[in-house]
Amino acid sequence: MNSSIFQHAIVAIALLSMAACASSPTRDRPSALPEYTGSSASVNLSNPGLSEARLDQHIAALSQKHGVTIESLGDIGAEQVLLSDEGADLESALNAIAQPKGWTWFRFDDGSYGIASEEWYRANTLGPCMSPTKVFRPEHIRASELESPLRAMLSESGRMNYDGRTNKIIVVDSHDSIARIERFIREVDRPPPH
Repeated sequence: MNSSIFQHAIVAIALLSMAACASSPTRDRPSALPEYTGSSASVNLSNPGLSEARLDQHIAALSQKHGVTIESLGDIGAEQVLLSDEGADLESALNAIAQPKGWTWFRFDDGSYGIASEEWYRANTLGPCMSPTKVFRPEHIRASELESPLRAMLSESGRMNYDGRTNKIIVVDSHDSIARIERFIREVDRPPPH
């Protein structure tokens, strides 16, 4: 399994977890994982084309310019942000706003966008049903050898998958189950005795 397929498996497991939990998606909760969150872009503070304004003012201008609805969610709308006046594409502009503040942006199923603090996003968009995901990579034992004991440790709603080629194990479950699995892997993943 190549890394691209493995990444798709992680997303698929997370989507299964969300689908099992969400009875009907609402406007404030996408029915799928966000198309993109976070950022690798950075803001060039030495650029004279930067303007400082309230987030809601920048969002109104971006919405009008790109013909889409963009909402600030939570209590971040009044915060001052810097944004370049240059003609960047929408996603670059959202990156430039979100990245310095530690916020995240996402696209709803209807094509509109939201921007929120990471805390608001986790609490309101992912909701309480979204289980944490953890990827383990044992060093001294094959992932396939751990499949049976780890499956027995999962909660009823937990999911697990492994990739024998990269020796990675993906677990989507409650914090308690993941902590229990992590302790178990630490106990059994030891170098062989000499």
